[in-house]
Amino acid sequence: QQGKVLPICLAEIDRARPYFMGLVGERYGWVPEADHYDPSLLQEQPWIEEHRGGRSVTELEVLHGVLNNPAMTGRAFFYFRAPAYSASKGGAYLSEGADDQQKLAALKDSIRQSGFPVVESYPTPEALADKVRDDLWNLIEESFPAEETPDPLAIERGRHEGYSASRLGLYLGGETYFHALDAALAENEAFKPVLITGASGGGKSALVANWCAVYTKNHPATLLILHHLGAGADAADPVKLVTRLMQEIARITGDELKLEADPQKLLDLLPDWLARASAYATRHDQEWLLILDGLDKLSSLRDLRWWPAILPPRVKLVASCLKGEVLESMHKRMDWMNLEVHPLSRTEQQTFITDFLGRYRKSLTPAQVERVLTHALSGNPLFMLTLLEELRVFGVHEELEHRLSFYLTSETVDDLFERVLERVEGDTSPSSVRSAMEAIWASRAGLAQDELLALTGLVPATWAPIHNALDEAILESGGRLNFGHDYFRKAVEDRYLPTPKRQEAHLRLAKWFDQQKVTSRVAEELPWQWQQADEKEKLKECLTCREIFTLILAQSQIELLSYWLIMGTKIDLSLIYSIALESWSDDSNLAIPTANFLVFAGFADARVKIIYQKSIGNDSELVAGDYRSYLLKKRDYAEFLRIRSEYDECERVLREVCSAADQHFGIGDVDCRAMYATLATVLWNTCRLNESEALLLRLIKIGHSSINLCDDELKSAMQLALVWHAQGKYSAATSMLKRVIANAERLVGVNAMITQDAWFYMAKSLCLSGSSDEAQMILMDVLHWQEEFLGVNHPHRERTRFWIATIMASNGDCGSAERILREDLESAIKRDGIYHHETRAGQSGLARILIQKGLCQEAETLLRECVEVGELILECGPVTQHADVMGDRIQLANACLDNGKIEEAENLASLASFYFFNLGGQHHSDWVEASKILMEIGVDKSK
Repeated sequence: QQGKVLPICLAEIDRARPYFMGLVGERYGWVPEADHYDPSLLQEQPWIEEHRGGRSVTELEVLHGVLNNPAMTGRAFFYFRAPAYSASKGGAYLSEGADDQQKLAALKDSIRQSGFPVVESYPTPEALADKVRDDLWNLIEESFPAEETPDPLAIERGRHEGYSASRLGLYLGGETYFHALDAALAENEAFKPVLITGASGGGKSALVANWCAVYTKNHPATLLILHHLGAGADAADPVKLVTRLMQEIARITGDELKLEADPQKLLDLLPDWLARASAYATRHDQEWLLILDGLDKLSSLRDLRWWPAILPPRVKLVASCLKGEVLESMHKRMDWMNLEVHPLSRTEQQTFITDFLGRYRKSLTPAQVERVLTHALSGNPLFMLTLLEELRVFGVHEELEHRLSFYLTSETVDDLFERVLERVEGDTSPSSVRSAMEAIWASRAGLAQDELLALTGLVPATWAPIHNALDEAILESGGRLNFGHDYFRKAVEDRYLPTPKRQEAHLRLAKWFDQQKVTSRVAEELPWQWQQADEKEKLKECLTCREIFTLILAQSQIELLSYWLIMGTKIDLSLIYSIALESWSDDSNLAIPTANFLVFAGFADARVKIIYQKSIGNDSELVAGDYRSYLLKKRDYAEFLRIRSEYDECERVLREVCSAADQHFGIGDVDCRAMYATLATVLWNTCRLNESEALLLRLIKIGHSSINLCDDELKSAMQLALVWHAQGKYSAATSMLKRVIANAERLVGVNAMITQDAWFYMAKSLCLSGSSDEAQMILMDVLHWQEEFLGVNHPHRERTRFWIATIMASNGDCGSAERILREDLESAIKRDGIYHHETRAGQSGLARILIQKGLCQEAETLLRECVEVGELILECGPVTQHADVMGDRIQLANACLDNGKIEEAENLASLASFYFFNLGGQHHSDWVEASKILMEIGVDKSK
């Protein structure tokens, strides 16, 4: 009686275009009364008027879907059931009456005469199923030939094009912005990336979509990559964004793209691929245009350190962003040409109202128009569009004034959407709307329709009117339903989800996904839902499920670690995954990836060592012929040993691995050179600086003559800088670090691990050379990165905080320095125990500050323990020396000197002086420090 059936049916047909299948039996179908038609539908679809009250919904569907639309040729199929089958069933299978039987016969004749394929008199449902399946397969083969099957990249591109298409149409105020964008893109040498800003709902995405459609038509040779961060489930993920950019570039250039499993390494590839894009465009006299719409929606890495600061020639960028953290980061990263989208003017608003309602043969009175224009949000295109859409679908003209007042009481855009939700509840069912909106809200990045229906218990006939009523606010992209913008999300929160209820919504989704078979979709959603529901035990159980662990690890070590970091600093991951691996005994291939993840997470302990040893102890790979895989496993184990300062065992394994790799693959091989680079680092760790220097120079020379080995060259170059620094060649070391940083930022990005390491060592060098203020600024940036990516309990963070504390102490703030180092030492003891190299390093660092504060007795106690622990864990005694322990002996000499133990101080400093002189001569920094102690005691320099 409300006239809602036909609009829903026709909308579902439109949603299913361009395909249609009509199953016709012996019943004509329900004929609505003449007054049971929605007035808005009659205005939008005037052809219905002549059929009102005399045609069934089924016939109107056929007319709307096919017979009134010749473009459906080849995409519409009809199947007529055998009258004998209906007669055998009787009852509801037979015609409603003679008049309806005649109408049905006329409809069938119209279908036959239309030229669309018709299957006559199928005898049984099984026969129908066979024919439908055959027709579907033929349709698929014709429309989507196997040789032209879209790959995931093409499908993803289609999602963004679809999102862009949804923003096309009536758009006001664009010409000025169009001209500004055209003028900016016309620049070559003077081109600056264009940044579009403005209020939320102000039409930035509509501007981007409409301008882009015109620009590409006028510049067909432009190589366009359009990315809307609001377009789909993963569109706002920076890793997925960068992956797509590189895939699109590779598709055009023809270069081979090898994607990294580690998200950080993948992000590091972006500058190199932009350089490739530039080279391709130069060769073909073209330009690339990257359009990134809605960067404020970035789901992580919002400081934009992963984005290059400078774009190469012939690569142009247009981006849009709201005010906030991301926008501030964008201004720090690049120099932009700013284009601000302003609210609609009064004239534009009036035109908007007239044109929009005029498309549906509707209008407002001058007084009503004035009421709209005087509203504080009337200049916001989203507010105006939503308001007019609501007025359009409202069919009771006599109550329009009251309805207008209802909407104009909205103080914000999200208030308006709350009123929209209230209207939809009245038209459908409040409980159904609530359950659907809560489920979509709680999802990580939208839900497939079958997921939504299963979660809520709704049926398609109940969901369809809700979906149609909220069509402008619900984005359907990539097979998932999500909110089209943040205003609608806020409205759902305010109306249905007060803060105490939000965890319950996540818990409902978690329990549902937990019952499903594990797939990549479950791995994407389930741990996130347990996290949002604050169910830490369930999250732990989820992350130790072999299938889910494997799926997450294959996507992102950082994401996997982030889940564990949420659970606090007392989680012993090495114990947890050692136990888990025992239960995963049927999948030994997980051992090394698990161990590598634990090392990445900062757990390089004895349990992890056992995991490595068990894995590489199995030589089955050799039998299978996968020798490279076996050597890479041993290389990973050697790197683990190096991190633990077990240098003797590490060197033995590395020399074995390097020799074998050199013999089988040659030193020019990328994996072989990486193994040698690790060996060079071990030589540096053990203060064999000349050997390390010679090997690194050899690797760098080979690298310069190779292709695509930038990352290895950078690592070798940085390691060479550290060798030179240890040798006292400070100028050469600093110069090399500057080159490493410049090339790393250009080739792999500022957010790469190697770039951050290079900045750390640069800060350390500056600190030692007296530029402590600059060093501290750099170290604070590095610390920020480490805390975001590695967590607050990672050893690398403690290393950085040590040098920050050192600078604080040098500036006279010994109290703050001591507090930092005591906190980190406590963390190291809790995490690693007393007998661990990180603990020993923490004690040594604290002792240095205590000496500076004059607390030499406590410092001496700590340093004696450092030396004792160092000799134990590094397997070196007074005869078999080690540089780390010898460095602690120098500090112990300082403490003994201040405590009046002159003879012991002289013995310690003399031993250290002799040791470091043999390593680096008078340029070695530790030799200089030991010599100062001896001179202070009174031992002359000649001695």
